[in-house]
Amino acid sequence: MADVQIMNPLDAVYAKWQQKSTVNGARVPTSKAYNHVAEEGRKAWKVRFKELPPQPERRTRKSRNTRKPCAMPTTPLTATLGNFKRAPGLKPSYNLYMRPMTGRCCTCMPISRDTFAPEGTLGRPEKTNVLRLPHISCQHSTLLSLFSNIAYTYRHTVRFGYPNITESVVRSHRTQLAVERTVQECLEIQGVPLDEKSKEYKKEKKKCEGKLKKMFQLMRAVMSIPIFKLTGWFLNTVLGYLLHSIQVQNSQLSSLKDASLSGKPVIYLPMHRSHLDYVLITYILWHYGIRAPYVAAGDNLNIFGFGQILRSLGGFFIRRRFDKEEGKKDHLYRAVLSEYVQELLKHGQSLEFFIEGGRSRSGKAYYPKAGLLAIVVNWVLESRNDTDGILRNDALIVPVSISYEKIMDGNFTREQMGMPKKPESFWATVKAIWKLFSTTFGNIRVDFSQPFSLKEYLTVNKGALQSTVRRADSPIAIPGMPSVRDSMQDLQALGQSEAMLPRTESDNSIYGIDMRKDDEKVVIGGLAKHIIYNGMQSAAVMSTNVIAFDLLNKHRSGVCLVDLIQSVDTLRETILNSNRDLGFVGKSRDIIAHACRLLGPKLVSLDKDGAEATWCDLYDEENRNIRLTPNLSLPHILELSYYSSPVLTVFQMKSLIACSVCAATGVTLLDGSSLDRYSATSFTKESVLEYAVYLADVMKYEYLFTAPCKDFETELDETFESLISQELFTTLGVEDTYNEEAEQWTSNIVRRTMYGFDTDDMDDFASPEKEYKLNPDEKELFRSLTSVLQPMIESYWVTCCQLEPLLTTDQPFTTLSKSIHEKLISRVEQGVTSYPESVAQDMVRNALHSLSDLGVTEYYDIANEKMASITDEYNSAGRLNELISRIDSYKSD
Repeated sequence: MADVQIMNPLDAVYAKWQQKSTVNGARVPTSKAYNHVAEEGRKAWKVRFKELPPQPERRTRKSRNTRKPCAMPTTPLTATLGNFKRAPGLKPSYNLYMRPMTGRCCTCMPISRDTFAPEGTLGRPEKTNVLRLPHISCQHSTLLSLFSNIAYTYRHTVRFGYPNITESVVRSHRTQLAVERTVQECLEIQGVPLDEKSKEYKKEKKKCEGKLKKMFQLMRAVMSIPIFKLTGWFLNTVLGYLLHSIQVQNSQLSSLKDASLSGKPVIYLPMHRSHLDYVLITYILWHYGIRAPYVAAGDNLNIFGFGQILRSLGGFFIRRRFDKEEGKKDHLYRAVLSEYVQELLKHGQSLEFFIEGGRSRSGKAYYPKAGLLAIVVNWVLESRNDTDGILRNDALIVPVSISYEKIMDGNFTREQMGMPKKPESFWATVKAIWKLFSTTFGNIRVDFSQPFSLKEYLTVNKGALQSTVRRADSPIAIPGMPSVRDSMQDLQALGQSEAMLPRTESDNSIYGIDMRKDDEKVVIGGLAKHIIYNGMQSAAVMSTNVIAFDLLNKHRSGVCLVDLIQSVDTLRETILNSNRDLGFVGKSRDIIAHACRLLGPKLVSLDKDGAEATWCDLYDEENRNIRLTPNLSLPHILELSYYSSPVLTVFQMKSLIACSVCAATGVTLLDGSSLDRYSATSFTKESVLEYAVYLADVMKYEYLFTAPCKDFETELDETFESLISQELFTTLGVEDTYNEEAEQWTSNIVRRTMYGFDTDDMDDFASPEKEYKLNPDEKELFRSLTSVLQPMIESYWVTCCQLEPLLTTDQPFTTLSKSIHEKLISRVEQGVTSYPESVAQDMVRNALHSLSDLGVTEYYDIANEKMASITDEYNSAGRLNELISRIDSYKSD
């Protein structure tokens, strides 16, 4: 009986084995059955990843007679281990691009993050060259096959309607209130009593109404489908000649198409780098059949010919400054602009505007401006139902990053050297376009970040909007919140909350309501910083960015091609491991040659055995002794610094820590003879993080170090730990670590754990601060990290030094700025500074703004002139010298 009980399970096992070894009911040998299962697995792999799986290497067993003794390594073991620890982890070739999609929505908005997540976000990102026209069937027309560009443009139809909202804007309640208020102010200036039946009143009102209509006619866009098609054909032809490619990710465009079909207006917010940005987004969306947005453009672009084209493509022109007179609000213009934008939103139209305001002159993101974004936020807030507290309106925010290998607008060195900007004109534009055809501009990469709901942002941040501490029942504070939602309908439940913002109706505010100043800063500032940070992190790094960064931060004195190839290989892996994408592929040698061709000999000089070389020589693998040297003279280094800026955001947090170590310890890298002092310097994490928080606050106009919803000190702590894992920092030796104090601390903790203790007594048994020191083997890595922020530190330090004249008398802001810039240039000419790029005008401007926020300086207006003065707190030589010394402590040389 026992034998039967044992055999029954064995028979089941045998039957299962026999079933596995059969194919279509026929028994096959075990090896063939294995091959069948493996074949099915290969097919499944190919369906999922669009390629065959990597084949394992076949290992052949060698006879014992052919075995040879293992050869000892010729490279020292310490050097090999150091290389292993410094270099990022290697990835298999088939897994190199298996990374998450860039531009994912912030985790503080989980509903949007899951709703608009494209399929295959963890798969291989498929990119498309927009300039490569799709195949057009021309079997029955030879003429069409010869003119495929024209045929594609003719057949590509635009089926979206664009409403005429002129009457709605001009006759709206808000604009009529603005007219009434303007008439009242004009009559008060004239000394005429307010009487609606008087001739003066009627005359002034008619004048204001005519002015209002003229404002709107100069502002509004006029969408023209024929102009869309003509511009599409023109850009297909011209950009195909000037560029190698315009790269987009298919998954991102798929998400955009879903967002545009949701019925909510889509707000595109690109990072502004070139005048081409105005039409590039529209051009891409036209290709993919997505509704083109209305684009906000500065009125300086409303020039003859080009202004009409931009207006027909959806461009509406706004002033750089809403108020013509300082200190006097233009109620008419504010009301017209606010009503126009909100009417477009009511009709479900998409918008595009540049949150930075103007084109970046430094390649870094500008501090965001809140004008048009505030109108969109107010449109959502005004829709809150007073009964149930639900926000009825919603808009989808899409940060966009545009990465250029070479900027078509030329360079901004003239403005960065303190010279005035040349105004746009018709002939200047024609001349600039003509120059474009004499060169090539490489590739452009456009990344559309994942759309997120403005309603969700306002809801999950309601604690901040109410200027109170976030409640425990806030959606973002719920532990273990489900990350997957069925649809955006969940936002209605989130919107049921108390009054989002105290507000009153107004006609003189650009928002249509008067918000408290603190609330306005919290709402718009936090949202704008989210957008800027998302755009920075989703921007692809191009070939010119990598080469410029490597030369400026590691090889300022020049580098051999072989060493540069190794350095670029490491840098590429580091960028990919930092969750950033590259806008290029291929061997590093070819990438260097391509980038040097685009940068030109004025920025990077090539030398081969004392003779001048060309970028063509870099492709030849036999040329191993070519030397590349960056041009560090003004103004060329400013252009090279512009191209290196996108890579700086990858290392900004690590550089912040490295410079703070210099401040906490006083260590410098001026000469190589101080290696003993360098390695003997010790510091604690707490002291370094304290210096880092201060430096980040000083440089808030240069970089956005982390997303607003993240805890900055936590991010700093994680960065510090990552540098420990890289062995840039090491703990003190065993004999120093396990000292008597640490042993006593461990003994007390053990006793308390065994016999019980209260949490209030934990402070008495706090762990002793761990001390770290700099690893002398990683001195070059430390030097390269500190060099990322050193140009800004140099510029801010000189700015603080030049505040001394303000101790005796106030100065015009322009005079102060000019004196700082001249001092920076003189230091470069005298060879005092190692960072000539510190003369950039943007850094001086940001430093003055930062000092004002820190309470060091203040500005006021006298007779339409901006004056600068020093505050009472710093109105002494001793107090000012403390500030100068504190900034100086972050310098590494």
